[in-house]
Amino acid sequence: MKQDLHIRFNPRNRRHQQVSAYLEPVKAKYRTALIVAAVEEYMRLHPYGADYRELEEIRKGSYHSFQPKSPIRENLQKKERLREAPAPAEPVAQPVPPGPSSDTLDQVIDLYALDDEE
Repeated sequence: MKQDLHIRFNPRNRRHQQVSAYLEPVKAKYRTALIVAAVEEYMRLHPYGADYRELEEIRKGSYHSFQPKSPIRENLQKKERLREAPAPAEPVAQPVPPGPSSDTLDQVIDLYALDDEE
């Protein structure tokens, strides 16, 4: 049997907000007693155990905030369509017509006039 309890409220769940606001002014040393009283009342209303349908409804109250803006399947299908689409053809470089071979070193010498002996 677990003796320690940590409760985390989802601020986007309206019912969690209400309970959190109710617990806030209660002194810390009485919070466990309040939770015990609340669970005892729940046990009185549900003597045969937890009503999972009711609890599931409360639990799902915060699901809306975690849903993606667009469904995951749509995103995957969109990516697949983009992969299947033909890529635009890249421009092909025009071949340089063969001409007289030019020596790069000769061009540099001529550009800077390095062969002049002045």
